[in-house]
This record gives sequence, C-alpha cells and structure tokens, in this order.
Amino acid sequence: MTDAAPAGHAGRRGVGVEILLCGLVAGLSGLVYAGFYSGWRFAPAVLGAAAVPALLVLAAYRWGWSPTRAGLLAAVGLLLYAVLVVYWAQTSGGLPGPAAWSALGHGAVNGWAQMLSVGLPADARGDLLLTPVALTWAASGLGAVLAMRTASPLLPLAPATVVFTVGLALVAAGGRAHL
Repeated sequence: MTDAAPAGHAGRRGVGVEILLCGLVAGLSGLVYAGFYSGWRFAPAVLGAAAVPALLVLAAYRWGWSPTRAGLLAAVGLLLYAVLVVYWAQTSGGLPGPAAWSALGHGAVNGWAQMLSVGLPADARGDLLLTPVALTWAASGLGAVLAMRTASPLLPLAPATVVFTVGLALVAAGGRAHL
C-alpha cells in the first residue's frame, strides 16, 4: 500500500494518514465521557463512532470521490450506525424498523437534555449514549473530510477540539456540585 494520492487527487501525499489520525483524535476526544458512565461499556460504541466515519471517508478518498460525497456517505453512515449500535434493542434482529427509527429521532432531540439531568454514573445505553456517539462521529467525519479538502495540517483537528470542549461541558460536574 502506497501513500500516493489516488487519481484526481494528485499533488497531495499523506491525506490517508491525516484522515486516519482525525479518527484517532476524535476517539480520544470521545473518551472524555469516562467519568459520566458507570464503567467503560460506552467505549466500544464511542470508539467505533470515531473509527467508522474515518474509514468511510478514507474509502471514498481512495475511490476518488469528492469531499462532499464523502461527507454525505459519512452522514448516512451515522444514521445506520446509531440505530444498529445505540438502539439495537429496538431493531428486529438487526433490521431497523419504525421503532428503531422513532427511538433514534427521540434520542436525537432529547438525548443531550437527558445527559444534563441524569444522576451519575449513568448507564451507557439508548438516549444517554446517542449524544457522545453522534458528537464523536461528527468530529471524525468532519475532520476526515477537512483533511481531504484542505492542505492545512491543523484545520482537520478543529472538529475534535470542539467536540472535546462540548463533552467537557456535558460532564463537567461529574455528579458533584461545584458551587
């Protein structure tokens, strides 16, 4: 495997490595939720949410797709990943049905509010897991697309930095009052 740019992306080397590093940094930023959950049962879902979009964008880059198409692939992938990983219990043996999509919609609207109001440590399931998964996915996917689109070495790190900061805000109290 060479690090040469695929056809249509000549002139830039190392983009594939940058894309994978964006996934790694997003995964590290997703681990900020360790104090929020009881144990590390959240980690596979969050780390998967960092790895899968980076790999999808890397595949799209290798296929010669535009950054826009790669971003759309990652966005559609988030919906399927969230249903299969976060709301597996609502699927019919792995096939997402109306109950799974309804649960995803409910979690997308109410998950962050539940994170702010739940007693800690929280269980890593359902609506309480969707927000960290979606934020980590967005950091990885957006960072990977930025790595495809720009020559800047630091700009692709911005999404993971923002997600890390949002994660800190969501888990800042850690179950204790800070008055």
